[in-house]
Amino acid sequence: MPAMHPSQTTLALPGDTLGDLSPNWDTAASGNFLALWTSLWHPRLLAATGRLPDTVPVDTLVHEPLAPGHLMLVPDISQTHLGEPVLADEAMAPRVQQFASRGQVISHLAELLELPLEQDSQLTADFYALGFAYLQIELLTRSMRYDREVTQESLRTAVVGAAAAALAGDQTALDTHLSDAYDQLMQSRNHYYPIDFYLIDLSLTAATTVGEAFRQECQQASQLNVLVTSEVLDHMAAQEPESLVALRTAIDEKRVTVCGSTRSGAPLAELAPETLLAELKAARSATEQHLGHPPRVFANHAGPMAPLVPGVLNRLGYHAAVMSNFAGYPLPAGVSSRTTWTGLDNMSIEALAAEPIDVGSATAMLGLSQQMQHTMNYDLAASLLLVGWPGHRTEWHADLMQVTRRSTLLGRPITLGDYFDQTSSHDYSGITPASDYPSTSRVIDSVSSASQQVAALAQLAGATGEPPAAFRNLLGASESAETPGTLWINASSLDCPMAGGSLPGCGWRWLPAIDTKAQPPRCEPGVLRNEHLEVVFDPTSGGISATRFHDRRGNHLSQQLAVAPLGPPGIAAGLQLAPDGWEVAESSDTRGTLVSRYRVVDRDGKSLAAIRQRTTLQAHSRNIDIEVSFEPLADRAKHCAVASRIAVRDEDFVLSRGLQGIDLPTGASRVRSACVGLASEISPMAVLCDQVRLHYRHSGRMLDTTLFEAAGENTTAALSYVLDGRYPAQAYSVWRQAESVVALPAATPRQPSGWWFRVGAANVMVTHLEVEDHGAEGRLLRVRLLETAGRAVHTTLATWQTIEEAQQVNFLGEPDQLLRVEEGRVPVSLAAYEFVEVLLAIGDGQ
Repeated sequence: MPAMHPSQTTLALPGDTLGDLSPNWDTAASGNFLALWTSLWHPRLLAATGRLPDTVPVDTLVHEPLAPGHLMLVPDISQTHLGEPVLADEAMAPRVQQFASRGQVISHLAELLELPLEQDSQLTADFYALGFAYLQIELLTRSMRYDREVTQESLRTAVVGAAAAALAGDQTALDTHLSDAYDQLMQSRNHYYPIDFYLIDLSLTAATTVGEAFRQECQQASQLNVLVTSEVLDHMAAQEPESLVALRTAIDEKRVTVCGSTRSGAPLAELAPETLLAELKAARSATEQHLGHPPRVFANHAGPMAPLVPGVLNRLGYHAAVMSNFAGYPLPAGVSSRTTWTGLDNMSIEALAAEPIDVGSATAMLGLSQQMQHTMNYDLAASLLLVGWPGHRTEWHADLMQVTRRSTLLGRPITLGDYFDQTSSHDYSGITPASDYPSTSRVIDSVSSASQQVAALAQLAGATGEPPAAFRNLLGASESAETPGTLWINASSLDCPMAGGSLPGCGWRWLPAIDTKAQPPRCEPGVLRNEHLEVVFDPTSGGISATRFHDRRGNHLSQQLAVAPLGPPGIAAGLQLAPDGWEVAESSDTRGTLVSRYRVVDRDGKSLAAIRQRTTLQAHSRNIDIEVSFEPLADRAKHCAVASRIAVRDEDFVLSRGLQGIDLPTGASRVRSACVGLASEISPMAVLCDQVRLHYRHSGRMLDTTLFEAAGENTTAALSYVLDGRYPAQAYSVWRQAESVVALPAATPRQPSGWWFRVGAANVMVTHLEVEDHGAEGRLLRVRLLETAGRAVHTTLATWQTIEEAQQVNFLGEPDQLLRVEEGRVPVSLAAYEFVEVLLAIGDGQ
């Protein structure tokens, strides 16, 4: 067959014009479309035809044969749109719907046309990029076609001239013609969008992606950003040292900015305050060790959106943060891409809050013009955030980067370091509201264990020997004595209510032994009681009918289990919870436990599941601890949900959710959290859960906490209702580390109650306490404080020993401000939700 020399190239569109393309095509359709369109910009095809590729609606091809030499490419999306074969008998309309890459298309066309269509990227890269740029500008301007004919002819002259120069090897003429072509496109764009914008190209990394592709990326980079966790840096140092060298070289040559992160990249909202700080400090230190520079910009794979993060980053020396995330969490609504992220504590950090564009997705690259249009319309510092993995970026991303080497038509690449140095935030949205911080799927507790807290308190107190027994010796309370009792040690900063008073935070209290024979039992059928409460059970429902304080009137809490159907209508209809009675499980000096049993039955009375609720009331506690176990007896048990439903005294309570150790009020009726608060002047309460659970407020005074959904196997849930729980997040911290409160059998100590460290405000929690012995230079007490209730506070710090000096430091240990010492106490001011570190120089005197 003789060679077929093209005289015209055309792409069949599913609509009338390029402006009618949908941004929602799937990856295969988008990739096929881009591959076909940019292939038509091969320099040999441009030189052979002497004209630009054209477009035509696919439905106009049904009854019209192609003119000789007319090459027609029909994308898969156009073929699908028409619903019938197009130009099936035309040799110049090859079947190309199956091709997803440009290389496949070029190989097929070279064979069809018997033309030497080179795959050489040096020869073709500028023209593929030009075709991609032309497409994006057409999509950007849509139906606005000012001076179209003049512009098209000028552009044709420049492009065809560039193709001829490229084939002739004339670099000077090639550069001149390409510059003219981009000038023509820039004039078209500037008629409607006369501003430049930034391209932030961010490379994500994992242990599996830092090999050869990553090394090439670092070596070829001119304006690249890399997000790398310290775990990946450790892996590079051990397994891919050449990649680490390439990265360090690019950083030193200021071609790459590295974003600091955490150790693993987990969502920061999952981390308790001390865990968050430990993660960030360790990762920052490791990054500096491996790369020779501390990171200035922070980013995180799963997103940094958490209320404590701006303040912590600020106090760790970070200058800016990427608020965007790469795990699907939404960004705050209405925030400019270049913004100032102000936390709930009024601490702020410069930030980028652009939606990430996946450069590994053909659909995202086809829709680039929409993102361009949005940022140029709404952002004063217009910015696009391009995100991809090494070795997994599309060829259209390479086209985009090639465009930027010739023109700023589709944006100016920049490193994040330069971006934050050269731009300013014009976003005056103020403090990011609590509702913008997403809920989490789990909670990662503090890195410091309860035993470490007890040990730190013993060191501060000067107790010798192994804690907690060392406290007995310190306070002069022997274990074997004529006057038995219990010495309570509280290593948390939260005061714990007890009979006749309270157990001070970071302190102790001794209580004499109780004559149990003279006291009613802690548990008997239908009743639990201790020094504060009496919990009465309903014989009909098996739940709690009333909870009463001994010193005040009224019912403060009722509780029962509730079951709801799941799944298709009819499968779980008519489910009921049938009580099977109760029994006393324990009634001792320290606690009482009542077990209630239930069956989930259908409308025919068939048992689908067995449920057991263990309700425990500890001595001296205002926590009602509940453990619920679920045992499926039939397959249909998975079509039900089980919740713990409570009714409280005050229907005007304000609901709050716990996040990162603080309480965030919410107006939502559905809240997902491991800790919720019911704020009320009459009867404040906290609901603490063993994991993140869904809570649903309804009927004014009622709150449901979902325990099981579609459970197909034996499972257990635990929760605790804290009466008088004014600070739920603090109560949750103590509940999760119950061993921080220690009970020791002991005789009467020299002083029945006291403290070794004291914070003067109940809404301030001590998250860390550590004594540093510097020998002759004395001892330092390092304390970190967190305001948990959202109220600014002026309070004082005191220790049982003399405080000689005090200063507030940042989280790198660098001085922030000197603090006064007034009459042995240190005044401290904290903003709402502020997290700070204080150093106290303590002497030996008391």
